[in-house]
Amino acid sequence: MDKENRPRTALKLLVAVVLPLAFLMPVSGAAVPQASGPLTPHRPRTRLAHPSPAEHRRSVVQLRREAAGGNAHAMLLLGERYETGRGLARNFKEAMLWYRRAAAKGQADAAVLAASLYEAGLGVPRNYEKAMRWYLMAAAAGNAAGMDGVGGIYEHGEGVGTDYRRAVHWYRMAAARGDANAMVSLGFLYNNGGGVRKNGAKARIWWKRAAAKGGAGALFKIGMRYANGPSHDFAAAEPWFRRAAAKGYGPAMAVLGIQYAHGLGVPKDYARAISWFGKAKAAAGGDAAWLIKVKSLVAEAKTRAGTPVSAHGATGALQPPSVDRDRRAAKILRVAAATGDVSAMETLARMYLTGFGVRRSYAKAMVWFRRAAAKGDARAMERIADLYEHGDGVKQSYGKALKWLRKAAAEGDAYAALAIGRIYKRGRGGTRQNYGKALEWFGRAAAKGDARAMERIADLYEHGNGVKQSYGKALKWLRRAAAEGDAYAALAIGRIYKRGRGGVRRNYGKAVRWLRRAAEKGVARAMERIADLYEHGDGVRQSYGKALNWEKKAAAMGYAPAMGRIGVMYAKGLGVKVNYKQAKRWFKREAAAGDPSGKRALDELKVLESLNAKAPPTARQK
Repeated sequence: MDKENRPRTALKLLVAVVLPLAFLMPVSGAAVPQASGPLTPHRPRTRLAHPSPAEHRRSVVQLRREAAGGNAHAMLLLGERYETGRGLARNFKEAMLWYRRAAAKGQADAAVLAASLYEAGLGVPRNYEKAMRWYLMAAAAGNAAGMDGVGGIYEHGEGVGTDYRRAVHWYRMAAARGDANAMVSLGFLYNNGGGVRKNGAKARIWWKRAAAKGGAGALFKIGMRYANGPSHDFAAAEPWFRRAAAKGYGPAMAVLGIQYAHGLGVPKDYARAISWFGKAKAAAGGDAAWLIKVKSLVAEAKTRAGTPVSAHGATGALQPPSVDRDRRAAKILRVAAATGDVSAMETLARMYLTGFGVRRSYAKAMVWFRRAAAKGDARAMERIADLYEHGDGVKQSYGKALKWLRKAAAEGDAYAALAIGRIYKRGRGGTRQNYGKALEWFGRAAAKGDARAMERIADLYEHGNGVKQSYGKALKWLRRAAAEGDAYAALAIGRIYKRGRGGVRRNYGKAVRWLRRAAEKGVARAMERIADLYEHGDGVRQSYGKALNWEKKAAAMGYAPAMGRIGVMYAKGLGVKVNYKQAKRWFKREAAAGDPSGKRALDELKVLESLNAKAPPTARQK
């Protein structure tokens, strides 16, 4: 269950990179609530309509002066400046302070934003009860976004039991007041039969209303609901993103780029990915913040493609790199960073770290990371810790890595708490292994909804590290992680039920159900284990044919052991005719994927072929 080196998923890339862009883009048609900053595990946070250009031009000094004079709207705008990092260093605690002050003066929008910070655990510990209280306060004032927030908490069971009927009630109230988010949510409840009778026609009616009210932003939200739903249905999300992109909505273009770069619901195609990123960049216009984010996505596609290409326009062709263009991007970032843009500082530092658009320099990367960290940017603190942990450009020091991670954790960063726990769990470079402290820090991250931390707590209980061994408690934590949408937790639960351990009885039926959950989210190891169940008839009717199908699904994800198993099935004739040619092909693929077992299997196959050639025809058929 140890997944210390597991890469971050593409879904998290959508959350961390693309959705903040939605807040930067104007929406065609009427204003629609937008997603900004980190999201709750279940749904995008409720956002308010964009500030007007006149409000953007108001200086921080002017806003502070007006807020000091008791202007509630100025307090709200000042809070948003702190939350989004526009003209001020991002500081969620300060944002919450100003939202509460504005709400105390009857500003309902501020109550909604305070609720969303409690819901996401930003600047304050995550507290769904308090989030509900603030949403209800806004709703009582007739605020549609507050009603939508209450509906969301009931729909997703955040701190309360899931209650679809109440969710429908609150969404209807918000929709009656023109809230496009609520219309989108009502559409999904009708589509899935939650709290109402399942009715696809009514779902489409509500989505049509949402699109008419919220324009491209509403179409984008529908796509994100599919992508972030329990089944992460990217294939169903893709047409909605296309419709939003057709209306010039940049975040949808960026999401389509990620889909093609990672093969999410569409065939993996780096040319199309870079094309969509190019379109997203064009949609950014002169917006430096947009350019920063999209350039990072282009870099991601380039890295995964393994080809030194640049996104030039929207032709979809892989074109030669443009050093001049990359240098201009770095120049834009420096200008933005000089004005105090923390995101620009952090991105410029990453460019120096990777050598993208600039000459690689760990020293300059460290300078920019430190400047961003000085403004309270937790991601920059994490990066500095990472440099010290691995000794990149600095003398390796786990002590200094821990120091920076603690700073990030003090800013409410769950990943930093997770990383501290990981260092104590392993014991590295002068830092003694301490399971007790590891459990403490994993617990802090888990309290903020971090599923990876929940998995690691489960791992401690499963192996009895620092705690009394308990498979029951391990299962409890894994279920919590799975409830947050973590596919690897579902895999681990399936594995425990498949084996039966320490008071947990073997239950193949439950094992199959949990492994299927993980497989539906693209976990290749789960697919391979389902194949094993079908091959041996454990909990399912024995079927080599179905076993082979599941092995092929895992192999399509690049999972080398599945390739080897397919080779064995062809070599032994399990569910298929003996076919050494096919067996060879799969063993070669296994070897090419880096598994030495493939090379050994090829050598054995040569011996088998030699023996088979000398055998009588009947034996050869067997």
